[in-house]
Amino acid sequence: MVAAAGFDAVIETGMNTYDILALIPIIEGAGGFVTNWTGGNAADGGQVLATGDKRLHDELLTKLASVAA
Repeated sequence: MVAAAGFDAVIETGMNTYDILALIPIIEGAGGFVTNWTGGNAADGGQVLATGDKRLHDELLTKLASVAA
């Protein structure tokens, strides 16, 4: 839904590698951004943030930083 501009953002926790790994190139290929909640690589799953907009991604990372700590 993020890649198709149906959602602005998806915030997940408890994801497995197989839940997110195939979606990363799809979302990024559509111009979106996918990281973990600290801005790192999301390929290992866990806490994942996916957005279609860099500004929104950065804003949500800032807000999630206090939750992820």
